Amino acid sequence: MSNKLIDGVLIDCSRTMERHEYYFKLIDFMAEWGLNTLFFHFTDDHGCAVQLPGFPRLEMKHAFTLPEIKKLIRYAAKKKIDIVPELETFGHSRYLTDKKKYSYLYAGGKTNILNFNAIDPLSYDTIMVMKKLIGTVVKIFPSKYLHIGCDEVNLKEYCLIKGGLDEASVWTNYVNKIIQITKETGKIPMMWADHPSTNPKIAELLRKDVIVVQWDYEGNTREKYFKFLKKAGFKEIISAPSIACNAYRFLPSVTGIKNVVNMSKFAAKYKLNGMVNTIWCPYRYVQGSMYYGIAFGAYSLRAKGKGKLAEFNKVFAEKVFGTSKDGNINEFLKNYSKFEVYNVLVGELFGIKAKWVKVKDVHKKTMREINEIGRDLLSKAEYVAPEKNREIWDAMLLALKCSWIFSEHYVITKGKAKNKNRIKEYKKMLGTVTKQVSDDWDKNRFPDDPQKFGGRFANEANSYMMLILQELKKI
Repeated sequence: MSNKLIDGVLIDCSRTMERHEYYFKLIDFMAEWGLNTLFFHFTDDHGCAVQLPGFPRLEMKHAFTLPEIKKLIRYAAKKKIDIVPELETFGHSRYLTDKKKYSYLYAGGKTNILNFNAIDPLSYDTIMVMKKLIGTVVKIFPSKYLHIGCDEVNLKEYCLIKGGLDEASVWTNYVNKIIQITKETGKIPMMWADHPSTNPKIAELLRKDVIVVQWDYEGNTREKYFKFLKKAGFKEIISAPSIACNAYRFLPSVTGIKNVVNMSKFAAKYKLNGMVNTIWCPYRYVQGSMYYGIAFGAYSLRAKGKGKLAEFNKVFAEKVFGTSKDGNINEFLKNYSKFEVYNVLVGELFGIKAKWVKVKDVHKKTMREINEIGRDLLSKAEYVAPEKNREIWDAMLLALKCSWIFSEHYVITKGKAKNKNRIKEYKKMLGTVTKQVSDDWDKNRFPDDPQKFGGRFANEANSYMMLILQELKKI
């Protein structure tokens, strides 16, 4: 690996395809902020976002054709940005195993519910399919790296069915083969580190000639995993925060900002090989709202996690909107990431009780704070006229409206605010915001993409912006 620090962004085109021109605009924005790597997460359970020679009909609707993806790669190279493909080779592999031809390779029992899963690690056919896939992908993407995924693999049921096999041994035996296949193509393998950072046996048995990418999306990011990976003998490590993960909706929240800060600090403290700011599941957020978090990731890594958000806001206002002297823009940016809509509260809206975390008072408090700040902030923001990049401003404003209208629903239904005029005003704004989100999707994504109103799997309703807004009508 070179001494060049990886300063990257991950985009999740496998779950929702943006209109192709977006990826070119994203590369332009990355170049403006000095980012040098785009991690292209083009395969996952939902689909495959690139047409792959030798794998007919594997791709999703609106996927990049071979000429189109090569054009994007060339464009990125001119901007000095390396596109690193991520091919899911173990878990998150229903883009393969949901196809009739490969369905027999699913490890365990499959349902229409999306859970952590795996492709059969003991099957000779799996190895042959992956060898062919890897060989195809590395011919398309000239990057010296190939990300092989390997996160959130579920082998529990599979190992029981097979007579009580040791999960750690099965896991590492398979992944070590994938690493070897990747290296034989001349590429440097990368993989997610959630399994080796939490399972000492996997950490011991896993080859060390792989770059591990440690993701952790909590605000109180756990430093212990970096210490453990270093001690376990992994020489090359990348930190991976998230400004758009399952924990929150619509925009980069305060939790995501804290997460980026901590991961930037760890990258500096442990002399890591860089950082990749991950952006997951586009159907959870307004597309243009993410530019703020992308820019903050670049700023924070350079500042080694010691930069001040207020200082960044000034830089962002000047660089993106052409001014840092507009008081309304400054107030907007100061409060932007505070508008956090936490997934547990969204789950409550759909009658889903989270098993992994309790609804804490702090989240209820956050809803009230958002509500109090929001009304005045939004009224002022309507009159802002940025000198440039109006579309980014409009997207950020729309994402803020979504968060605030969620808080308004919460305050009305959970608090003592059930007066007729307030409910009438709420319903009017909700109708306007819902239409704006729908129009924004149609402009920046594909109107016929089923992900707009719900995905392939039955248990994901609380992740979709449009479904959340429709649920908010129940008051």
